[in-house]
Amino acid sequence: CALPIYLRNGSQETIHKARVMSTLWNLRGLPKTLLIRKKSLANNPAFDYNKLIISRLPLPITIVIDANGIERKKITKTLKSILSLSTTPSEILVITKQPVKMPDHSSYIRVENIIDRGLFELSAYDYGLMCSNNDILVFWNNEIDVVNGKVSDDLFTTFRLINREECGAIVAGNTVRRQSLDITRKNSLRLIAIKKTDFVEYINNHSQIASINSSTLGHYINWLTAHCKPIFSAPIRSRVLCIPVSPNASVSDIRLIKHSLIWHMKNIVWRSELAKRFAAKAKRVVAGLLRRIKARITPHAPSNGATSHAPTRDLGQFYLGKDTPIIINTRDRYEPLLQLISWLKKAGHNKIAFVDNQSTYPPLVSFFRTSPYQCIPLGRNGMHKAPWESFAVRFIAKNKYYVVSDPDIIPVEACPDDVIDRFKELLEKYPDILKVGFGLKIDDIPNHYPLKKDVILWESRFWDKKIEIEKDVYRADIDTTFALYRPGTWWCLGPSLRTGGKLVARHEPWYINPQKITDDALYYKIRSSDEVTTWGKDELPAHHLRALKKEGLL
Repeated sequence: CALPIYLRNGSQETIHKARVMSTLWNLRGLPKTLLIRKKSLANNPAFDYNKLIISRLPLPITIVIDANGIERKKITKTLKSILSLSTTPSEILVITKQPVKMPDHSSYIRVENIIDRGLFELSAYDYGLMCSNNDILVFWNNEIDVVNGKVSDDLFTTFRLINREECGAIVAGNTVRRQSLDITRKNSLRLIAIKKTDFVEYINNHSQIASINSSTLGHYINWLTAHCKPIFSAPIRSRVLCIPVSPNASVSDIRLIKHSLIWHMKNIVWRSELAKRFAAKAKRVVAGLLRRIKARITPHAPSNGATSHAPTRDLGQFYLGKDTPIIINTRDRYEPLLQLISWLKKAGHNKIAFVDNQSTYPPLVSFFRTSPYQCIPLGRNGMHKAPWESFAVRFIAKNKYYVVSDPDIIPVEACPDDVIDRFKELLEKYPDILKVGFGLKIDDIPNHYPLKKDVILWESRFWDKKIEIEKDVYRADIDTTFALYRPGTWWCLGPSLRTGGKLVARHEPWYINPQKITDDALYYKIRSSDEVTTWGKDELPAHHLRALKKEGLL
């Protein structure tokens, strides 16, 4: 109970008073709940209240509906139809161009309207993978019956097949062409349900995938088949495919044969262990045949001894200048975020995306609904690695230079507008460096900040002349403060560079007065995680103290 805490510690009266009120409110309804359960057990001794609650819980399924081009009334009708089923999904993500009011729903179900601002080339599949929190993903296009409010309760029973690991995907389509379901053809893909863990494994093995579309899902189905993971698909007419191969066949012909054979294999439903073994052997035989055919048509090396080299990739073509994606990892901080956006607008940057870690601060939630910038609501607290682990960096940056920043990093007034260009120049000058970002200003921290001495002690290491490799450039680690990353860089602390001089920024929490704390700072402090919050607490974290002791600074 929060009451003893409130009586013992009166320094944060507002916080503890709110905790006491919430505790008393919950205790108010406890006697009535216990009385109802007692009467139910008296009338039916075999009644199991816990089993009843579990049976009414929604299925761990995320439905992603691409509602672009659909009338708002039809969207609302569809959602009400889904929510009225006896078995409902736990998440419904509706992708639209304009805000749509979501119908009333149970607190157990997350119904999220994701607004596509059009700043980045993101598909409904991209949003589904980034924002879902379940292992089963169901994608529906805007041509299916569910748009008209026709949803079958048996459909959700089918999805349990994936949950029990009986299959890797469920596919249903309108058209059948030749031997396979052509899911790359417009309107052919009506529904596809996949396991997120399998799909993440697939795209992690294919680093060239920068966005998800119907073609990507088609190749994913092939990958499932090749790995002997069964799929359930619409009934498809099957016949043996025979394509003659001549010694003069081209590489494109080999690719056609390969894809045709794989599409034919996709239609097999793996019912037994014998079928799985046969499919694996057939795959090895086909792969060996393709290797032998390809070896016969592979051109020989030049006879004059000349060697061919692939052209060197010019990283300059991957830098977009003012259109460089700016990805801001947010959670409840509102006022410093407005300051950072104001500076970015002044500097000419408009390609801004927010990776929101389940913010609930009302002004910030309202801002995301009306902001012209892209918001990616994760529905969870992904913490400091959220931009990478959610695939937001991969789908937004698309193998180009990008910026990731916390919302409370504010460049100083004297900072030039072309600072990102300067960061790019340093990355070109030092090929071993993965990212370049702002140095943090520590010479103007006010005395009212409780951890001022700790901050100076910790940050002064990054201003040491011993690590200055050129004027106002320091080889020092950077966490998630404002920095420009090389294409394809995952989260890391280094190797990285920090800039000085005019290219510095202020860390907003170091300037907060505890006696005059702002509403959003107080709200964030209540909901913050100790794993990622360092300077918003009343004392230095233990891992920082250990690091300082190890370096002999304490």
